[in-house]
Amino acid sequence: MMINSRALRSLCPLLCGVIVLSFCALQAAANPIDLYGIGARSTAMAGAYAALADDYSAAFYNPAGLYQIRGKHAATLGYMRSFSNLGLRFTPAPGSSSFVRKDLRDLEHELSNPEPAEAWVGGLTMNFFDRSFFGCAIHVPTKWLNRNRSYEATVPRFFLWQNRAQVLKPFFGFSIKIIDGLAVGAGFALYEDVAGNVKLPLVFDNSNFTDDPSNLEGGLAPHIDVNLSQPIDLQATGGIHWAPSRFFRTGLSYRGVYALEARLTIEADIQLKNLAIDMALLRDLFPYTLNVVIDIPGLGATEVPVRLMDLSGELIVDAHIPVNVEMIFSELWTPQELTWGVASDPIDALTLSFDLTWYDWSAMVPPGTAFVIDEIRINGRLLPSVIQVLADVSVPVVGAVSLPLEISVPETPLEISVPIAASTLVKPVMRDVWVPRIGAEYRLPRMRPWGKDLDVALRGGYAYLQSPLDAQRGVTNLYDNDRHLICGGFGIKALQSVSLDASVQWHKLVEREHNKVLVDPYHGFTKVKAAGDVTAINVTLTVRF
Repeated sequence: MMINSRALRSLCPLLCGVIVLSFCALQAAANPIDLYGIGARSTAMAGAYAALADDYSAAFYNPAGLYQIRGKHAATLGYMRSFSNLGLRFTPAPGSSSFVRKDLRDLEHELSNPEPAEAWVGGLTMNFFDRSFFGCAIHVPTKWLNRNRSYEATVPRFFLWQNRAQVLKPFFGFSIKIIDGLAVGAGFALYEDVAGNVKLPLVFDNSNFTDDPSNLEGGLAPHIDVNLSQPIDLQATGGIHWAPSRFFRTGLSYRGVYALEARLTIEADIQLKNLAIDMALLRDLFPYTLNVVIDIPGLGATEVPVRLMDLSGELIVDAHIPVNVEMIFSELWTPQELTWGVASDPIDALTLSFDLTWYDWSAMVPPGTAFVIDEIRINGRLLPSVIQVLADVSVPVVGAVSLPLEISVPETPLEISVPIAASTLVKPVMRDVWVPRIGAEYRLPRMRPWGKDLDVALRGGYAYLQSPLDAQRGVTNLYDNDRHLICGGFGIKALQSVSLDASVQWHKLVEREHNKVLVDPYHGFTKVKAAGDVTAINVTLTVRF
């Protein structure tokens, strides 16, 4: 009966896979806001904003800085988009076929054109009695509110750029001014985990199970119970801001781990009624030789080699098979980070800022989808059936004899346990990184076209971001590069109440080569070169009231 257990065991991942695919299509993978930032002014200054943080984006960078907002309230609406020009070049393993080489070229093309990040951004700030302050920053993807795609670490891709999530993510921040120039703040980002249970009854009545699974007749029972919930979870933020003078400010901010987790339990109840299992499924075992002891008159008990040449017929089975599967999905993850920043106005028209951020990448959880399947227990019975066997028997003195045998199988209780090993995910080797950022803003002398005040500011920034990933020499294929971030932008304020801000970011990936020690058996390459660049634009309009 090993054939029955293997067949049913192979059926379970198929059923689970269908549910997983339909499930993932509904869900959200790391967010562009964590890669590009939010707000046209802050992104123009390379994100060196912990000590500035004087607009709605403070809810993301340092909520304590909200006490610096000017005026009573303000609302912001904007748009961001990224443009990618990435490249992975695979060196085929020696002796690779033309098909493998073509597959690698196709993979290069696929990975060199990741989907752009595109979103509406918005914000709101409110001032309550010049003592308490509130800010909100929100990132709303233009195409999906939530989308996630799960890939394991062994699948080749750009780690930060290939599978960016499209996730609706609001940040809320609160600031309390303790004394003039000193404030503390806290906040959170909202997101939804996923939990669910699917009860899946399957009935196969009077069906045939052969080497072609499409011949398996039967299917879902009329009732399927699906229960999904999306419990709210929080990503914590907090900070301190101190401005001892109008020319110097400093800030310390913290942002917690963002870890979207999805857990789906699938309870499949499989009923097999008069299921006919074709013995031809064992054809790969033939010919098979076994030794049988036969009592031959005149020779006594003699061990005779029996060579089984073929097997036909069907086993008829009734069985009940409960299968419990837990799917644990972990792909959307960003590390906790701690930022210290300073800002200074050496002259009235110039602001300089510097940030240093620690990212806790070493705590990253393995990406992908893990399956935990309980031991499968088959309880049932074999119904009376007949099996035909063709055997070659080497009988002493007589020689080789071909014997067609017919074996009657009586009704027999059936109890089989099939242990299933839990799937394991590969955790890439990650290290913590420190990222320095500098920014500058120069304010041109006030202009008065048409008799109205017009303020114009020019901005720029630079950051060097070290990759948290080691060279991919083993089984993992997550490719990442050190990169230079060069930014620029401008701001125009009219009537002291309306501001238009714009920025452009250029992420230049430093070329990196990965020499594989373990050759990927599925793709067959020995070396990978990764390089390219990504550009992102931001435009926002702010109205103060």
